[in-house]
Amino acid sequence: MCYEKRIGGVLFLAVLFLGIVLLNRKDVQLQSQHSSQLRRLSASGYELVTVAEFNNPNLLSSTLTSVHEKFYINGKSVGILHMEPEQGIPGRKVTSFPVSLRIPASDLVAVLVDSRVQTVLLEIEGEIAFRNFTGGGKMNVQISDSVRIVN
Repeated sequence: MCYEKRIGGVLFLAVLFLGIVLLNRKDVQLQSQHSSQLRRLSASGYELVTVAEFNNPNLLSSTLTSVHEKFYINGKSVGILHMEPEQGIPGRKVTSFPVSLRIPASDLVAVLVDSRVQTVLLEIEGEIAFRNFTGGGKMNVQISDSVRIVN
């Protein structure tokens, strides 16, 4: 009788573990990186602000381990962002994550030749790494967006 209870308990745990593994095998996805603004902070610099949205289809949470992105405005490189946020992303939800980058005004002089320009083309390339219960992975970032300039 006691032996049957142990086997039943072991089978229950095995099925539970298998279910957890099967429900946590999917990759986290970057849905979008939008709401971009280029704000003037001072005479010597700007701040580029975007919002990255991640979808975690897994049952358990995942963790963003590193973000490495290159930013281009009107085709010219304006900055590189590398950080290791160790930011948790809840399971079965879309999570927003703000990203900001300070850019010296001298780097934008060639890009913002005409002061009447109110929007510019932002391109973001890079890679975002994550880990979850069954391992982890990397997402490639390839985004083009128009950015409003706020003076």
